[in-house]
Amino acid sequence: MTLSAQLDAFAVELPVAFDPRWNRIPGITVDRATITVDPEKYFFRFENSTWLLCDWNLVASQLLGIEESAETAVEQLALEFVQEHGYSTSDAGRVLATAWEVYSYLFREEHLPTLGLPQITADHLRMLREAATFMALNKVELDGHISNVGPCWFFPAATSVVYELDEEDGGMLDEVYHGTGVDKHCSTSTAASSRSRRTPRSVAGWSTDASPCPISPAEPACRTAPRCRPSAPS
Repeated sequence: MTLSAQLDAFAVELPVAFDPRWNRIPGITVDRATITVDPEKYFFRFENSTWLLCDWNLVASQLLGIEESAETAVEQLALEFVQEHGYSTSDAGRVLATAWEVYSYLFREEHLPTLGLPQITADHLRMLREAATFMALNKVELDGHISNVGPCWFFPAATSVVYELDEEDGGMLDEVYHGTGVDKHCSTSTAASSRSRRTPRSVAGWSTDASPCPISPAEPACRTAPRCRPSAPS
């Protein structure tokens, strides 16, 4: 565990109640729509108490309707938007509230038919909205260094613990979260919550062995994230 940044416990009230089983995750307290996070208990690594953010209302009004052209890809438009409108904040509650708005849009029920995954239900989308909201507290610096790592970095393990999913369902949620089915929407919608997209498997400072996840030691190695323990210093 590496906790070099300082941040007091914080709470935020979201528009809907979260699943109370999130109380199983150390550092998270869920009381209906009120989410409280104790960083000292929640993070495995916490080195930076600021996040880069864009206001969701601005994203929704100015960016979501933009179509890419032969000259400019959506990803480039999103990057330019963040460069122009992004700001640094230490308000972690605001980060969670913004992430909730982002993922409520990205994993909305009307999006179900476009996924091409008939086994994904509205309840699965609810799980994705909740887990992805907590994912926004993770942080990858511009040089690729992972500075903040919470339990939801280990996506299949965290969702299996909270929602009691079997390996197949947990893997399916992981694929939808990281998959190409929603990728075309990610560039614009996740501009509101910086660094929320998938990160490389090999990232400086973290080993990629198959050691057990600290959330659920019985879980196999997470397929889409670095392992749970810091690598030995070089």
